[in-house]
Amino acid sequence: TRKRDPPVVFNADGDAVEVPKKVRKAVFRVFEEALNNAWQHAGAEKIEAALDLQPHRVHLEIQDDGAGFVTGSTLGALANGGHTGLLGMRERIESVGGTWRVESRPGVGTRIVVDVPLEAVQDREGVE
Repeated sequence: TRKRDPPVVFNADGDAVEVPKKVRKAVFRVFEEALNNAWQHAGAEKIEAALDLQPHRVHLEIQDDGAGFVTGSTLGALANGGHTGLLGMRERIESVGGTWRVESRPGVGTRIVVDVPLEAVQDREGVE
């Protein structure tokens, strides 16, 4: 609800899908953290996000054209590089059975991709 510079271009697509509460919360927190990183650290001029809800999965991508950084190949490398917010994103998504990845290059920007298969969540705990 806050007005920020740059604004976010957000696209949502997909069917009316009942998504478990813990998945909704995890995906929202990753979205929130990615936007805050782009606003506060990246110096981005453009931020785009896309959410795709399907009966079998939730897919989220956030892309900015900011400063970017050298990504580490492990969780330890992310933490050692001072990217603890990214580490938290990954842990949140993995806790609901999803996958998370970050793609970034200095001077090019950052892209965060999240996939959460809903069958695994529903089989484990049922829909909340």
